[in-house]
Amino acid sequence: MAAAAGSRADRELTGPFWAAVDEHRLVRPRCNACRRSHFSPQVVCPHCQSPDWRYEPSIGTGEVISHTTVHRPPDPSFAAPYVVADVEVDEGWRLFTWIVDCDPDDVTIGMAVEVRFVPGADGETLPAFAPAGTQEARDHGRGRGRGPDRAEDVRAAGPQPGDEQ
Repeated sequence: MAAAAGSRADRELTGPFWAAVDEHRLVRPRCNACRRSHFSPQVVCPHCQSPDWRYEPSIGTGEVISHTTVHRPPDPSFAAPYVVADVEVDEGWRLFTWIVDCDPDDVTIGMAVEVRFVPGADGETLPAFAPAGTQEARDHGRGRGRGPDRAEDVRAAGPQPGDEQ
């Protein structure tokens, strides 16, 4: 889906994130000074206060840190029940998102997940996560415009948090 004039992809701080999501790619802000990833995008890195950061590809895999099941949605356009979760992505950043393609009762803390792109209530594409290895996640993740398939593909762009300097 191409970004239209005046769309979310035109926003100064978050536009590149939304433009990537519209292309079914997951990116995250990464500081050029301390090399740490963070989310949400901010004017300065929350770790070292440097204004020198850029968006880099994410491998889009991680684990559920916390979750809850919503049974009474805030709007009728949301089909309930659905799961919202805090996912720690493997590059060391977190995203508050939906868990899709599984029964809400099957979601557990520590569950391995991978990115999937789904339409939101307003029809715009959003990043969500599905249990790792599910057919739905494979169909909507790797090989379908998502970006790098392996951590090595992301590391080719530079050192990652925890790499020896």
